[in-house]
Amino acid sequence: KDTVLGSVARPLDTIVHAYVPEDRVQDVAVGDEAEYYSGADFQTIKGRITNIEPIRREHLAHLNLTSQSDGDLPVVEDERGRLRLLESYYLVEMELTEDHPILRLGLAGKVHLTTPPRSRLMDFINLCYRTFIRESGF
Repeated sequence: KDTVLGSVARPLDTIVHAYVPEDRVQDVAVGDEAEYYSGADFQTIKGRITNIEPIRREHLAHLNLTSQSDGDLPVVEDERGRLRLLESYYLVEMELTEDHPILRLGLAGKVHLTTPPRSRLMDFINLCYRTFIRESGF
């Protein structure tokens, strides 16, 4: 009784979860500037990357981001009913730094990052190399 188990320290801080494909995660760094585009009212809010999980996600809890809900992340349901990602994605957290209205929990949108330019030819060569290594059993 009368013990505080937790409290809201900064209620207006908003953390956005974004999922970055494995082949692009090396282009993202903590501290990078980013922009969140709300799917509901098309507003743009600036933010900063605060965390990049070092281990890829195998399961996804955000149903509205998945292919089962017309989202961009391809998933299948496993034997336990969890949504298993079919491709490798890493969770990236972004803190919104610009004043913004309070956003609804679970609101889907897009995060745009400025990353170094990449060659499509090198991406294709890397894809072929990874496929060769995977299929040859190295």
